[in-house]
Amino acid sequence: MTLSDLDPGDYAIFAWTILQIGLTVLYGLRSRWRASTPGQILFTSFGCTSIALTQVSVTLLTDSSYYGRDVVRPIAYTLGIFGTLVMIKLLLQMQRRDRR
Repeated sequence: MTLSDLDPGDYAIFAWTILQIGLTVLYGLRSRWRASTPGQILFTSFGCTSIALTQVSVTLLTDSSYYGRDVVRPIAYTLGIFGTLVMIKLLLQMQRRDRR
């Protein structure tokens, strides 16, 4: 693949990936996200999105042929599943507490 093979959508996903990773790092290092349930949910969401976007970006850059893709993809997406399940659990706990 060459850069000329990329379209505007590809460049947009690369930019989004970089911005999302930056947001995740800034939030993770500079916020007290562990101190509250909403902070934990937000950080988990940022992390899962960063992992998924990174995998998609690498796939686009390598025409789906990077070494270890068959191992990385299922791991990345399974982490996303578990992260989302954790976020749902935390959200439901918060909502139950708020209703009491």
